[in-house]
Amino acid sequence: MVKTNLISIFRKFDPKEIKEFSEFIRSPFFNKNFNVIRLYEYIKKLYPDFNEEKLEKKYVYKRLFGKGAYNDGFMRTVIFNLGQLAEEYLKYLNFKKTPAKGDVCLLDELSIRKIDKVFLKNYDEVKKQLDCSKYKTDEFYFFKSELDKLLEDFVYITRYKNKNLEDFTVEIFKDVVDHLTHFYLIRILRHYRFLLAKQVFISVDVDFGLVELIIDYLKNKQPSYINDPVIKLHLNEILLLKESKEEYYNELKKLLIDGQSLLDVDQRYSLHNILHIYCNKQTYLGNRDFVKERFDLYKIALKQGIYKGSEDRYFDGILFGNVLLTALKIGEIDWAEGFVENYSNELSPENREGFVNYALSRIKFSKGEFNQSLQILNRIKSFNYIQYKIAIRDLMMLNYYELSLFSQAYSFLDSHRHFLNKNKNYFSGERYEREANFMKFYTRALKLKERFNTEEFKELDKDVQKVTGIIERDWLLKKIDDFRNDPKFISQWR
Repeated sequence: MVKTNLISIFRKFDPKEIKEFSEFIRSPFFNKNFNVIRLYEYIKKLYPDFNEEKLEKKYVYKRLFGKGAYNDGFMRTVIFNLGQLAEEYLKYLNFKKTPAKGDVCLLDELSIRKIDKVFLKNYDEVKKQLDCSKYKTDEFYFFKSELDKLLEDFVYITRYKNKNLEDFTVEIFKDVVDHLTHFYLIRILRHYRFLLAKQVFISVDVDFGLVELIIDYLKNKQPSYINDPVIKLHLNEILLLKESKEEYYNELKKLLIDGQSLLDVDQRYSLHNILHIYCNKQTYLGNRDFVKERFDLYKIALKQGIYKGSEDRYFDGILFGNVLLTALKIGEIDWAEGFVENYSNELSPENREGFVNYALSRIKFSKGEFNQSLQILNRIKSFNYIQYKIAIRDLMMLNYYELSLFSQAYSFLDSHRHFLNKNKNYFSGERYEREANFMKFYTRALKLKERFNTEEFKELDKDVQKVTGIIERDWLLKKIDDFRNDPKFISQWR
């Protein structure tokens, strides 16, 4: 088959890019090999499905290059050259997406070639454009520092040939330090916050010694950098993740709602996720008010259009599932159905069917339609997301319980234990413990349903009330209430 890596690039092209790339490779500046053009024009006709049979190398060779003996070396060369051009085109797209990159490269070349007047003219224009940036991100400070360095080099090269540059020197040095410090602080704090957030779900073993010193300095010394809205944002996110104080949560939530003029889409998208980590933690500590709080945050995200980052083409599958589950937990079944209908087309095509089937199965389960829920789950063939694999297995067990399918439930429990232990390293200790607790209490509830015992029921009730870190804890509490209110058992345990 024609190189899989090459086709994987073309699969990600939108229709406009498919057409534009055709023009790109027809430019003699980039490509003078007509066979490369012929190959791409053939592949282009197979977009977007890219039928595998029609991409077999021998089949393509015969269609394009004659009926003679197949020449594998020739085909490999043409495919390789097309692949190189595809990668060059991606570079061009990325370059085009960030004009400041091109501006800096132009200034660098003008400085090297000592084209002084043109350099100064372009420098002023680029600086004005950067200073007009709406959001002061790490990239803003990075390109500011690059401009500072270019001007510093230019002043050194010209050796004050232009008198109006004499006064620049001291100011340049100050700007270099200031912009580089802003860039570093934003970048390192953002990365640290990302790793702290990941630790909630998976095991992350990193030495944060230097960053901890920076956090302590920013928190206690209160330097002027703390007034930068992005540095302040990331610092408060970190403190919320580390200390779980409601004061940080309230300040960050206010920033999410009111900070659209200060923070770009990616920053608010990440902030939204950090707020949910805190809410989720409070929920597992037994504070049920934070389930409704999470639902309100999701509605804010949908309203502001920050349920996807600015560079994301698709709705994140994990976030999609979390929105759905939160709505169902507070009984918003109609809202959940509307959500799936309105947003499922924004999921990644590769996993969309699986995400939607899980969502529909979960909705059916919430309605008490357990057979239908199980049937939909059985339609899910495979999944790349380990989190979804666990969620699907959990829901499978809930349906087995509700339908009193005891033999299937016990058999599946054993399989699920092996699966969880095999993949233990993918989870944080806390996340793994919640799942292990669920399986333990699920097994006890299943045995009670099969053969009720008063003392075992009382022990289960006491233990579940005491332990808050349990996946599907709400469901377990409801099953305990079902036992407590079942006429068949009331007389046995009172």
